Amino acid sequence: IILDIKNAKFDLKVTEGTKFIIGMQGMNMFNVAEKTWGNRFLGKSAMDANKWSASADLGIGISQSFGDISTSFLITNGEGYKSKSEDNNEKISFQAMYGEKRLDKKDGFNLGGVYSTLTYTSCGTSGECIEEETAETVMGVFGGFSGFGVRVGFDYNIGADLDLEAIKDQEDTQEDESALYGESSTLMSLYASYSLPFIEGLSIMGRYDMLNAGVENNPNTNEDESTKDDVATIIAGLIYNCTDGLTVAPHIVQTTGTENPMMDFNLSFQFKF
Repeated sequence: IILDIKNAKFDLKVTEGTKFIIGMQGMNMFNVAEKTWGNRFLGKSAMDANKWSASADLGIGISQSFGDISTSFLITNGEGYKSKSEDNNEKISFQAMYGEKRLDKKDGFNLGGVYSTLTYTSCGTSGECIEEETAETVMGVFGGFSGFGVRVGFDYNIGADLDLEAIKDQEDTQEDESALYGESSTLMSLYASYSLPFIEGLSIMGRYDMLNAGVENNPNTNEDESTKDDVATIIAGLIYNCTDGLTVAPHIVQTTGTENPMMDFNLSFQFKF
């Protein structure tokens, strides 16, 4: 048994390759793709940034490995680690993959898929609010390669009947984020980095995300669909490992397809102890 105080969980190794996890634990929806991206200090992975899944939640899980094949099955609260459980509906999520999990640290490749489902109560589309059960589902594929100074990866996800938590706008009023999504939506992310051979510690990186919210199928909003469909985000720049534990990254972040397209020039630092 391994007790993890930081994450408030413990791992129970049953047999070789089989492990039970109980408590607050990392989710299995984008953890591998996030390590392939490898630059979370510049931006969260696409699924995390768009709240298609929490990064951690309270529940139970089991992981099983068969050589280079690994699987993970979780039953969690569904609200994520920042919120308390509000209903009796649990989130079920599953991941299966082949290959190396940590391409940010080791050379190799991976390929896999994820699936999650969570039932919630909605009012439906009729004029009279009659509560009905709806299943929010997310399924996706991911893959990556690392070697010869190059690291590349992708993930592609499809969401159905997404019911994301309410967010606060700049006026500190509640905005129903689920209204930004239709019955079916897609989220794609492509990312790559290359270590320049002529300057030690210097690499170039780029990432392209595309969110299609499917709002043309959404009966809950009458707003201009063109401002909420096909939102693209580009991150590109340099990463320089100055010394052990210190990384400097000048980069740009550009977002198009929204009411207010933007481009930011950023200088980010990462300290590791």
